[in-house]
Amino acid sequence: MGAGMPVDSAIEVTPERLMQFTFGFAPPLIIEAAIRHGVFDALDQGAKTIENLCAETRTSPRGLRAILNALVGLELLAKDDKSGYALTAESATFLVRGKPSFHGAFFLLTSERMLSGWQKLHEIVRSGRPAMQVNREQDGVPFFLQLSKTSSRFTPPPPSGWAKRSAWRRPRGPCPCSTWAPGPACGASLSRSNHRTCA
Repeated sequence: MGAGMPVDSAIEVTPERLMQFTFGFAPPLIIEAAIRHGVFDALDQGAKTIENLCAETRTSPRGLRAILNALVGLELLAKDDKSGYALTAESATFLVRGKPSFHGAFFLLTSERMLSGWQKLHEIVRSGRPAMQVNREQDGVPFFLQLSKTSSRFTPPPPSGWAKRSAWRRPRGPCPCSTWAPGPACGASLSRSNHRTCA
């Protein structure tokens, strides 16, 4: 306990909350793997057994079972001993490809785009430089093109030169994104003292 902080002897201090943080990276990767293998799409027609899902998604029973049970723990799937695995209202609405409400595009960027940037956080803190600058054409266009391809809710940005010629141009002024994000969420510097406008 730090100096000046009241100590309540009745409250037991445990590392449980900290240990939960250590696996904070896992849920997005689990969801991403399920989307990439079409698990939610396959279950959109109704509950299915592990055998049927393996045949339809061309996955191994061992690997798929681990993902399915993890999704049950995340309350994104329901499990019944007789009928097998089924979607929940949440996953049926937001994680099935082709639906207007599909939000899975964000998870499909997790392992390749997002984590690669966050892995450099220690260096970003030292240098104050972002891992990626999506407000710049050379980085931003590929990022948003990839995002648009994985979700019906997005449309590709205009071709080369869009930032200068079209209404897509960001107005000058403070970046509306979070300037603390080390990944592609913002092109500004991680350090607020080094922050520049996105225009």
